[in-house]
Amino acid sequence: MIDITWELNEETERLTEELKKNLNLPSHFLGIQARGGDKVTEVDLLKIEKYRDILYNRSEQDVFLLTDDYTIYKDIVSACPEKKIYTLCTEKEKGYVNSEFTHTEKQQKETQMKRFLASMQILMEANHFIGTITTGPCMFLFKHLYPNITIMDYDKDRLDEIVGTPIETRAVQVQDYLKNR
Repeated sequence: MIDITWELNEETERLTEELKKNLNLPSHFLGIQARGGDKVTEVDLLKIEKYRDILYNRSEQDVFLLTDDYTIYKDIVSACPEKKIYTLCTEKEKGYVNSEFTHTEKQQKETQMKRFLASMQILMEANHFIGTITTGPCMFLFKHLYPNITIMDYDKDRLDEIVGTPIETRAVQVQDYLKNR
């Protein structure tokens, strides 16, 4: 279904290619998402150490990070100095908060959404993707890139059981899974 439904319009595709070119991202890279912002109202956010531990166990040196909080980017860079971390997140971004986003000017919303879509397109080209079952983008990428995925907070072999369940259900599953690890 992704192959049928996912297609960027020409303007967003051009922007994506320009952003990728400016990043100097190599053709082989690891993808990861780390969420901040209002996600904390739905689930406990994973600690930077969890990301560090998983990245340390991967041989890839180049990592593209989708995040909504530049502090997370800086923390991962600091925790993983041997990795080259790329992102489209800007220094002014301190976490996506939906109630704030809905009151944002149209042009700024459009810019943010295009950068988000560009990030998703970049992640779809990753050799391997790391994420959590508590975010929509990760669930989308898990299905697209399976089996080249690492789920940080759930059993990869049980992904089909959790797809399509509400965030509240996934949050409980994460707590149970992490408690038993």
